Formats: sequence, structure tokens, C-alpha cells
Amino acid sequence: MQKHPFVNLFAELYLDKQSTKEREGFELKLICRKITALILLVSLISFFDISSHCYAADALHGVTDLVSIYAPGATVKHIISFHLPEGTNPAIETTDYIIVDMDQYDDVSAPTYVTGPYTGTPVYSQVGKRLYITGIGLQPGQNLSILGIIAKSPDVAEAMFSRIIIATDFSASDIKYEQGVATARQTNRVTMTAAKPGEVGTLIISGLTSPGMFLTFIEGGNIIGSNLASEDGTFTNSFPGLPSGEHTIVIYGSDLDNHITPGVYLENLFMVTQTTVSVSNVLIPPTISIDKEEIQQGETINVLGRGAPDHTSIVFTEPPLQSHEALTDSSGIYQYSIEDTIDFEYGDHKVYALLQNELGAQSRQSIMLFFRVGSAGDPGDNGGEQCSIIRGNLDCDADNQVNLTDFSILLYYWGSGSASSDINGDGVVNLIDFSIMMFYWNG
Repeated sequence: MQKHPFVNLFAELYLDKQSTKEREGFELKLICRKITALILLVSLISFFDISSHCYAADALHGVTDLVSIYAPGATVKHIISFHLPEGTNPAIETTDYIIVDMDQYDDVSAPTYVTGPYTGTPVYSQVGKRLYITGIGLQPGQNLSILGIIAKSPDVAEAMFSRIIIATDFSASDIKYEQGVATARQTNRVTMTAAKPGEVGTLIISGLTSPGMFLTFIEGGNIIGSNLASEDGTFTNSFPGLPSGEHTIVIYGSDLDNHITPGVYLENLFMVTQTTVSVSNVLIPPTISIDKEEIQQGETINVLGRGAPDHTSIVFTEPPLQSHEALTDSSGIYQYSIEDTIDFEYGDHKVYALLQNELGAQSRQSIMLFFRVGSAGDPGDNGGEQCSIIRGNLDCDADNQVNLTDFSILLYYWGSGSASSDINGDGVVNLIDFSIMMFYWNG
């Protein structure tokens, strides 16, 4: 039977509509798949981009945190050291931040210096228990040691833990390296120097200092050892694996009061293959402190420090050059009161000390400290006329000349709030005061 023409027309229209729907449905599915693939691709890119900023490919190598006294609850000094992995690992740039996170510790103080083959000038800062160093560069394979950190240890040894972070920003959102380190104490830390087997020798250094003195041994800008002097002030450090040839070792000390000694240089130490070289009877200089930075004529100034027990501490003041003697007790403490200051001239004076044993052998002198002698009418004393912009000059020595003497006084008080050099009275001796002095210079 032949179908009516209208039936055929409706059939064709229906089939064409069905075909159009199927085609549109297929295209819609294709578009959805493309969108899904794009979302997945963006997600993967974001994931890997974020991940690359969360963790470094390599951790820091050789990370140590050495303390002078390993005792929970004690306030101690830390030496934190590490070296960057070699190869194609990222360097530390001068714009990066070295961050020491000491969240487990209390009363944390910022580091005071770093050692190692770094470039640039270190800048130290602190926010809470996070310590920051920036401004220095370090290449892959190079070592860095951070010194001067003082902190109170947690009450349990298991919590004596800190983190070292190298980041490109202050907030540490872009991290290059990150490494945790447990605190430890070694009485004889040694760094082995690369050398061929059989071409090395051993160096032994022993001597005397104040009990509890924390000693640091440095060669070529790198810390090669540290030690804590015994209760009688003796110490011995052994350095095996030193290559044959000439060496120079520098020893620095920090006493129980956190006062430091100058460096003791052991020079021309010639190492011979498979031979032990001993350097003994090294007498570390004393530390020194004073109770006042400014006195009036006739006023007493007290000198206090630490050195090897049962030694003579000779305290010097100048000008004029005078010497005074005091004995260190069994704990290494010495004290001397300088009372005869009535004849001390107005102005700046210095004080330092050295140790002498019963045979007359002497140590190097301590670091040098300065104090000022003034009077009620002295320009440098708070009770008299100050160096100020009203006076029109920086004639701090009252000789009616603004010359090199006044410039020396300015340098001595630079960065302080001393009224003796604060010309414009803003509470700090700085470049503004220097500029005013230059304007009135007539020396």
C-alpha cells in the first residue's frame, strides 16, 4: 500500500530532527569533554607550580646546631652550620633570607656574625623566635656557620629542635631549602679536610682559659672545631686529617657572662704527612668589662673579667699609662677597682688587661674598652653645657677649635645617644651631627 505523501513528509522531518538532536548532543558532549580536560590541565599546572614553591628538591647538607652546654632549661650559645648541596642546586642570593626558626626556645637573641666563603654584607634581624640573615650570597657546595645566637633551651631534651629555612622572601612563602636539626653538644667538633690518603697529619692544641669558656677554632674563615673548657680551665682539641703544609688557626673565646676574647693566632703550623704536631700551653687572653662608660674625676670605676684560674691579671689604663694587678680566683674571676682617678684628665681613656702566670709568661691583651672622664662643667657631661646646634659647633673639648679632636669624639660616640656628641639633640649621634660639624669646621 502506498503511503500518503504527507506521511512521507512527516517521516522525513522526524528523521531529520532526530539526526539534528543526535548531532547537537554529540557536539555538546565534545565541548564538555574539552572543558573538563582544560580544567584538569589548569589544575595540574597549578599543582606543580605550587609544589615547586613548597619544598626544595634537595635538603641542606651537614646541618648542625652545637651548644656550649647541653642541658634542658639552660641559657646557652648556639653555633648553627650547614653547606649547600653541590651541582645544579640553587645558590643563596644576596636578596634571599636565611631563617632560623627556634620556636621551641625562649629568650632568643639574634646572631651576631657568620663565617664562611660568603659574599656581601650580612644584615641581622629578628621577629619573635625567628632569626633572619639577608644580604649575603653562597654558592652550591660552600659552608656557612651562624654564631652569636643565645637562647634558653626547652625543659625537655626531645624538644631541643630548630629549623633552617632558605627563602626568597621574608615571609618564607617561596622556599629554596628547609631542614630541621636537633641540638647537640660536641666537645671536639672536627671538620675533615679533603686530602689524599697518607698525605695528612694530626694537630693537637691544648691550653688554659677560664672555666666554662666556649672556644671556637677557625681556619680560613671556616669553623673547624669548638670546645668547652673544663672546670679547671684546661682544654684540648685534636684535629686529625689536616693536609700537609702550613696552617694558621685562630681561637676565639666567650665566657659565662657572654664577654668575648680577641683572637689568638697560631701561625706557621707546618703539618707533615702522618705526623702529629702538638701546640701546648696556649694561654687565652682574659675577658673584660667595666661598670661605667663615663665617670667624673675622683670617681671609682670597677673592672671585672674572667681568665685562667690562679693567674695574675694586669689591668692597664691610659692615658697616662698605669697598671694594676688582681688575682683570678678558682673560678677564673678577677676584679679591680680603680679609685685614684682624681688626676685623670678630662676626655677619653682606655682600659685593657692581660694574664701572667707564675713564671712570667703572658697572654695577649684583652679587647680594649673605653671610658670618659668628665666633670660638672665639662661639655661632655650631662650636668654642663652640651654640644648642640645652638652652640654653633662641636667643640666638645672646649678648645674653641672644631678640628680632628672633635671629629674623634664624634666617631667614638657614633650611633649612641651620648649628649657629648649629639649636636642637634635628636637622641642619636649620626650623619646629621657630622654634617653640622663639617659646616663649622675650622681646624
